[in-house]
Amino acid sequence: MSYFVLAHTTQSTGSFLTACLLVFYISITVLYRLYWHPLAKIPGQKLACASGLVEFYHDIVLRGNYVKAFPSLHAKYGPVIRIAPDKVHIRDTEFWHEVHCSGTKWHKDPAHYSSIGGVGRSLATEVEVELHRQKRLLVRRFFSAQYITSIEPAVLSIVHRAMNKAAKSHAEGSPFNISALFSRITADSITQVLFGKTKEKMCGGEDAGEVIVSTLDLFSRSFLLTKHFPRLAGMLLNLPKRVASYLLPGYIGFRRQVETWIDEVEAQHRDGKLGGDKGSLSLLDLLIQPELGRDDNHLDVEIGLAPENKRALVDEVLAYYIAGTHSSSVTMSLAIYYLLSNPTKLQKLQYELDGLPSNQDGLLEFKSLSNHKAPYFNAILKETLRKASPVPGPLPRIVPVGGVNCYGYYLPAGVRVSTSIRLVHDDPSIFPEPQQFLPERWLDAGVHMLERHQVAFSKGTRVCIGMNLAWMEMALCLANFVRRFDMSLYKTDECTTAWRDCAIMVLDKPVQVSVEKIRCSFGSARTVHCIHDTLVLRRPN
Repeated sequence: MSYFVLAHTTQSTGSFLTACLLVFYISITVLYRLYWHPLAKIPGQKLACASGLVEFYHDIVLRGNYVKAFPSLHAKYGPVIRIAPDKVHIRDTEFWHEVHCSGTKWHKDPAHYSSIGGVGRSLATEVEVELHRQKRLLVRRFFSAQYITSIEPAVLSIVHRAMNKAAKSHAEGSPFNISALFSRITADSITQVLFGKTKEKMCGGEDAGEVIVSTLDLFSRSFLLTKHFPRLAGMLLNLPKRVASYLLPGYIGFRRQVETWIDEVEAQHRDGKLGGDKGSLSLLDLLIQPELGRDDNHLDVEIGLAPENKRALVDEVLAYYIAGTHSSSVTMSLAIYYLLSNPTKLQKLQYELDGLPSNQDGLLEFKSLSNHKAPYFNAILKETLRKASPVPGPLPRIVPVGGVNCYGYYLPAGVRVSTSIRLVHDDPSIFPEPQQFLPERWLDAGVHMLERHQVAFSKGTRVCIGMNLAWMEMALCLANFVRRFDMSLYKTDECTTAWRDCAIMVLDKPVQVSVEKIRCSFGSARTVHCIHDTLVLRRPN
C-alpha cells in the first residue's frame, strides 16, 4: 500500500515540477522579449512584443486582418512598430523604395517566403539573389512585351468566349458571378503561357477545365495556415490521398492536378516532343529542361527544377497560377464594383471606349487602349490597382550586415523588417483622400510622382515578372466588358467586397452582376461604334 502511495506522490511531484519549469520558462521568455531582446526598445502592443499570439489571431482567427490594423498601430506608436517578438513593421514610403530598389541589400526573409502558401522556393519566393536571377532569366522571354503581344489573339479569344457567357446570362435573365468569370479568363491566359495551349486541351474539355478555378480560391485561403504551420504542407503530401484531400482539399487537389499535367509534358519530352501546341516551346518545357534556354540566357547555375525534383516543379507551376490568376481577377472584380458604384465615372469611361476603333470581331485591341488613346481608361486601371493592391500585406526583408538606424531606433543585422504595399497606396501625403476611388488623380499634372509610388507590381529586381501579361489581360477584359454591357450590381455592396490578406488579396465574397442591356453586338462589321443608346455598324464596302 505504501508503495503505491509513494509512487503516486512521486508522480504528482514530478508533474508539479514540470509545470513549474514550464511556467518559469514562459516567464523568462516573456521578460526577455519585453526588456532584454534587441528589439525591446521598439514600441508596439505588449502582447505582440511578447508572443506571436497577436499575429496568429489576426491571421487565423480573423482570416488575414493584420495589415488592416497597421494604420491604427502606427498612429499610436509611430512609424516603426514591433508586430511580433522578432518582427518590425515600418510605415514610410521612401523607406519602402529604399528596401525594394534595384541592387538592394535587403534580402527576402527565408522563414517567411520558403513556407508561405506551400509553394516552396518558386520564382516569387526564392530568397537567394543569384538563384532568383537565374530563374528569372530562364523564363523572361515568356513575359516580354514581344511575347505578350504574340498571344494577344489567344487572350482576346478567351475574353470573347467569356463575354458570350455573360450575354447568355442576360438572355436567361439571370445574374452571374463575374469574379468567377474573370478567374476563368486569367486562368486560361496563364495556362496558355505555362503550357502553350488552352485549358480545354489540357483538361479535355471546357467543363473539365473548371478544376483550375474551383480549387484556386481554397488554395489561396490555405496560405495563412501553411505560413504558421510551414511543415503542414509537406506532411499532408505524405498522407494517404483521401486523408490529405479531406484536411486541405484546395491545396492537395490542385497540386495533384498539376503533377498530372507535368507528367504528361515529361512523357512528351521522352518522345522527343515539346509540350506546347503544335510542338512549340512552352514555359513548362524550360522549367523541366533548363538547358533549352541556357545558351540564350548564359545560365550557369543549377536552378533545381530538374524532372526528378517534382516538388520544385509543382511549386513553381502553383506559384504562377496563384499569381497569374487570383490577383488579376480580384483587381478586375473590384474595378467593376467601383465603376458600377460610380455611374458618372462609368458613363465617362464608356464614352471614351465608344470612340475607339475595334477589330473585325467588334473587340477592342490592346493597341487601342494605350494611355495616349484611352487616358481615362488607364486612369481607372491605375486607381483600381492602387485600391486593390494585389499583395497588400507585409513583405519581410532581412536587415543587412551592419544594421540600420531608422527614426532613432537601431535595427541590428538579421532582424525581420517588413513594409506593406497597402500602406504605401494609402499614404495621404501622396494620394489625398486615399479611401476614395478617384481615377481623375492620374490625369493631373503631378501624375509622374503618383506613378513612382504605384507599386502594385512591386519595384526593382523583384518586380512582378508577369506585369505585362496582367496589364494586357485586365485591359482587354475590362474595356470590352464595359464597352459591350450595361451592368448593375447584384447582392454586392461595400460589405461583400471586404478583403483579406492571404499573402494575396482575397475577397470575402465574389462580385455578382446582372447584365441590363447589351450595348454592342458582335458581327461581321469592320468597326462598331456604341454611342450611348445607338448602335451604328459600318460594313466593309
